[in-house]
Amino acid sequence: MSKSDEQLFDFAYFAELKKLLTKLTQAGYKFVISVGGGYVTRKYQQLISAHGEHDIMDLHRVGVATTNLNAEIFHGLLDDLAVPEIMRYADFDNFLNDTNASLDFGNHSIQVISSSKPGKSNDWNALELALKLNTGYVIDAKNIDGVYTADPKLNPHAQKIPQLNWQQYLEIIGDPTEHVPGASYPVDPIAAREAQAKKVKFIIVSGFDMINLEQAITGGEFLGTVIRD
Repeated sequence: MSKSDEQLFDFAYFAELKKLLTKLTQAGYKFVISVGGGYVTRKYQQLISAHGEHDIMDLHRVGVATTNLNAEIFHGLLDDLAVPEIMRYADFDNFLNDTNASLDFGNHSIQVISSSKPGKSNDWNALELALKLNTGYVIDAKNIDGVYTADPKLNPHAQKIPQLNWQQYLEIIGDPTEHVPGASYPVDPIAAREAQAKKVKFIIVSGFDMINLEQAITGGEFLGTVIRD
């Protein structure tokens, strides 16, 4: 995640996030963090699309590769907080599909998850983890601070919506039926439809406001958007 649309990896931001994660893990919290591709993914997908015809799965594969790059950097900077191995690819799919599988944190407090397979978004990964772990919710830390009535970058009159249901959310984003590589939604439409069907709540908050993010994690009052049915 980066505050700048042209920053490969925001190390200053990560330092603040690590402080928060360290504080919370010392208080007994454990985290399963699904890392996204962000700017790096979008940039490479745009470059490839601008230089010839490519199958949509090619763009999805680029998304998988760049997400894994982000996850490697993220994981490495967590030091001993993180389980030594990132969960990804077939291991992630096997974990989701094995009814007897469970997470083993060992002496660590954070399990980092990267891409599963091409065609799936980070939102979908997080949703599937919530279903597997029976949490009932996902805390979705974004570079936006909630869901708005319109794109606030384009419409200065857009208003943030504190709470809404999944059908209302899908209508706001235009009710798309598929996940397009590089598309930027608060929650991608495929994950949103499954969250609607499985009754999973998403909490959309800014990943850059550490005080507010901590409140969202610990169950306090926070600013953001809750999507639930």
